[in-house]
Amino acid sequence: MSIYKKRYNLWLLLLGFLSLISIQFLNGSFIVMMSTFLWLMIFQHFYAVVSCRKDKWITGLVFLSGFIIRAYGFTGMLLTNIAVLGGIGLLIIYIFVIHARCYKFIKGLFYPLVLPMLWMAGYGIVTLIRIPSAMRLDWLFFDNKVIIQMDRMMGSALFTFMIVWFSSLLSYFIRVVSSKKDRRIRKIPAFISLILSVVMLLSTFIIGSISVFTRKDPDFYVKCAYATGPYVGNFMDYVDLSPEEYIKSFNHAVKEAAYNGAKLLVFNEESFGIKDREEEVLLDNAKEMAKLYGIHILYGLDIADTDESHGGKSINKLVFVDKSGEVLSKYVKYQLIPILESDYVRGEGKIPCLSVNFGEETVNLAFGICYDSNFPHYLSQVKDQAELLLLPSWDWKGITRLHYRICGSIGPEQKLTVLKPTYDGITIAADPYGRVLQFSDTGEDGFETVHILSLPIWKK
Repeated sequence: MSIYKKRYNLWLLLLGFLSLISIQFLNGSFIVMMSTFLWLMIFQHFYAVVSCRKDKWITGLVFLSGFIIRAYGFTGMLLTNIAVLGGIGLLIIYIFVIHARCYKFIKGLFYPLVLPMLWMAGYGIVTLIRIPSAMRLDWLFFDNKVIIQMDRMMGSALFTFMIVWFSSLLSYFIRVVSSKKDRRIRKIPAFISLILSVVMLLSTFIIGSISVFTRKDPDFYVKCAYATGPYVGNFMDYVDLSPEEYIKSFNHAVKEAAYNGAKLLVFNEESFGIKDREEEVLLDNAKEMAKLYGIHILYGLDIADTDESHGGKSINKLVFVDKSGEVLSKYVKYQLIPILESDYVRGEGKIPCLSVNFGEETVNLAFGICYDSNFPHYLSQVKDQAELLLLPSWDWKGITRLHYRICGSIGPEQKLTVLKPTYDGITIAADPYGRVLQFSDTGEDGFETVHILSLPIWKK
């Protein structure tokens, strides 16, 4: 018999779908937190009770459509990206199915541990194919400044495990108390699971609150600027500009940043799209402007390989020029988006960490590019050194509401201040405690804009 003949099951399935996609449309720490637990618990429930093939198809299609919309919204989706996300969605469905079947064999409080263990195995698999954010759950709690402190305490992987375990404990309790068959056999473990989940949640709030309210004041502040480059289309349709147009835009941003007292100017990812033979022209201009205005500059390049020296593949690069006009470091993007950036050269995988002088103070500054932020283990190579992490990015409407939370959660996890200047999306700056220092949207501010902010620095 179909479980969807009962109207309340259809409403529950709809609630699960809305919980999945809510991150694209709703804000608020409590709403996002509850929606995360809801969709985890609801789809656990359905895969535990679904038996007929028709119901399995309905449940699967609802989950997959919600999972894809959750990641990309309703716009900006390529068929290849839908296929990749659909594959990861099927992996999660398979995890739910295995978890449901284990109910017959694994007894008591060991059963709620099955789902988080399977989830983390899936996390490992998607990390190998370079899409870990699809199964990371910590960033969903970025809006809740108390709970995100768990990233400071245990890191994103263990925090993700705890989130899935919490939902599994509650789901196990509801399943047992609502089942006449299992109620007598598993009653005591079920109520222990409820108590354990409550203790876990209360402990999280207590520990997080202590971390928030006992935080130290920053050692000093650095006045920075971030700039959005000229409009060059979107990720599916680029517009070619001349080097002269790029230089004009670059110089305008430098002058405005320096006029407002900024000591550091950071551009978005691929802020200037050029041919390989034009790279030195922009670099010479950057050196001259940095020295003339006494400002450190980090800018992004999308370099077309016209001489076939890289097999026709483009290069996504950051260049850091200090206030004396010296090039301190160049970095080529290492974590490339699968399929979407298959025609780009992959970098060496060493995140630059520089000691940069800002007058009386010196800051250990590191930088990566956009999708690098999805890999906590990769970023951890500078965790004990860097005090400021710069992540120039290029987003689009569907992904940006997820990406700013991912980048913001890096602050607590890596215990540093983060600045993510973004083309076509949300720019965010966050401190090591997850507090939002700056929040702006290119859709509202427009392109070729310069923002000034003071970033707090905690010395390591």
